[in-house]
Amino acid sequence: MYRQSLPILLLLSLSSAAIAIDASSRIDAVALYPSGAIVTRVASVTLPAGTSTVRFTGLVNGLDPERIQLRAVAGDVEVGQVRIASEQQRDAFNAEIERLNAEIRTAEQRIVVIDDAVKSAELRLKFLDGLAQGYSKEAWYGSAQGAADINSWRQALALLESASSDAYAEIRKQKASRPDAERDLSVLQRELITMRGGTLSSTVLEVSLRAERAVSTELRLEYFQNGATWSPQYEARLDSDAGRLRLVQQASVEQHTDEAWNNISLSLSTSDPSGELSPGDLRPEFLDLYDPPAAAPALSQILASGVTADAMEKLAVTANREVTARVGNYAVTYEIPGRVSVANGSDEKQFFDVSSFDAEVNLVTRVIPRKGERAYLAARFV
Repeated sequence: MYRQSLPILLLLSLSSAAIAIDASSRIDAVALYPSGAIVTRVASVTLPAGTSTVRFTGLVNGLDPERIQLRAVAGDVEVGQVRIASEQQRDAFNAEIERLNAEIRTAEQRIVVIDDAVKSAELRLKFLDGLAQGYSKEAWYGSAQGAADINSWRQALALLESASSDAYAEIRKQKASRPDAERDLSVLQRELITMRGGTLSSTVLEVSLRAERAVSTELRLEYFQNGATWSPQYEARLDSDAGRLRLVQQASVEQHTDEAWNNISLSLSTSDPSGELSPGDLRPEFLDLYDPPAAAPALSQILASGVTADAMEKLAVTANREVTARVGNYAVTYEIPGRVSVANGSDEKQFFDVSSFDAEVNLVTRVIPRKGERAYLAARFV
């Protein structure tokens, strides 16, 4: 039996009077909406009899206290006061972050070494240029006096050619290696940002729990996150061998939070808990005669515009596990099967098939010899 938490109290600092139990939590489930998501973290703790304080550390910043819920799975555990505050990241006590910092320093030093090597080679070229100008003036003066030394000229030219070739080769080599070094540094920096949660501070949540006896229980922490969304997309897949057209509804999922959702249970809901709660006021509208829009082009016109059969046809794909849809009075929730991961990249989207409809079709080939030799594949519903 779950017990609802008491109203959450936001404080400016954490209380250090009581000894707290640090709870190691992980993201277990995410309920995604068109605007935002509810994230569920779970943590297993062992509580002694009496009152204890449990700390959730490393949570993201900007959590709304009014949209946080904490439940204890064990029925004989009571949830008391909850406090949240901001805490600076302690990189020195995080071995993984310290390792990344060390690798970042090494990658930065590698770029510095590359730049220094390029500057050194350019300095050699500048020296050779000055040496060549001075020698040419001296040689020209000797030639004018009738004391030109051809062998000395040849030796000087050979020396300049060899030294300058080595310098240019070094510059090309170092400049070619710089993009790889920059890419390695960028990967490490993004990994560090992901591990830190994008900021140098995090949220700590302290909760007071009371148990009648020593007990092990699971705590479930739910909070709302902005910066996440999903939207439906539709796709037609043609199996030309079987003569079947599959219309697929897909979910386009993306999130830009400070958390990586790895190995989670994902559900997609059409409801919008962050939307407006009232319809608002009506505004006057100007009515006019209806002007019907132009008719959509027929399939034959679309085909004649240059869409090839290769672009239209998508052969049968490996069947996915079925998505469970829970239809309520006002919303539909799709349960994505298994456990999935959703990266928190600003340019990353993931797609999940949520429903499909199969239809038998007849395949026909269309060609207009007057306009070209290309043939177009079309599907007609039976």
